[in-house]
Amino acid sequence: MKYYLRSGSTNQELSGYALDALLLGKYGKAYDSKPLPNIKMADFWRDAFDIFRKKAVASRRLTAEDVAVSDEELLRSLNLIENG
Repeated sequence: MKYYLRSGSTNQELSGYALDALLLGKYGKAYDSKPLPNIKMADFWRDAFDIFRKKAVASRRLTAEDVAVSDEELLRSLNLIENG
């Protein structure tokens, strides 16, 4: 099956990332908001959480109290865990 997008006076064939982006956009989603199944806390780099905490506080987007929680609770508070 092929998919096309009308652009001006031409039809452009869509595939791969462009098709994914178009379909996700129709539902108000973005590519980076798609959940990844079967991810465990052990799959994350510990350093990534530490870096995030430092940058979040430095930019004043979160307070030190907001980020003084477990890594899992941090993901939950940011609505990054879906269906457990």
